[in-house]
Amino acid sequence: MKELMDKEIAAIVHEYIFLSLARKVLERDKDKIKQSEVKIKTPYIELIDEKIIQLSKDLRDVKVEMNKKGIKIHKVNELRYSVHYKGYQREVGYMGYAMRTYVEEIMKRYFLQKN
Repeated sequence: MKELMDKEIAAIVHEYIFLSLARKVLERDKDKIKQSEVKIKTPYIELIDEKIIQLSKDLRDVKVEMNKKGIKIHKVNELRYSVHYKGYQREVGYMGYAMRTYVEEIMKRYFLQKN
């Protein structure tokens, strides 16, 4: 069980969970913009698409790292995830507000980054 407390593993798990959630939020927001009354939708949709692509690339890199280290993550419910690593299984959970805050931080990181 101590293995799961490793900061590097915890950071990988955290990044995987929240990159996945941020991508889902952006995909939903894009759909809402498409259905909205906004007059000029294309710039918003293209910007969101660009960020979804960046998130997906980073998520792919995290998944590669998870595979190398033998980490598996399964969603238990909206707030809990089961992490399997080196024969151990542990559930990690987050408060709803904390999850929202983490996802918002990731979205800011992607939208406000300088290219």
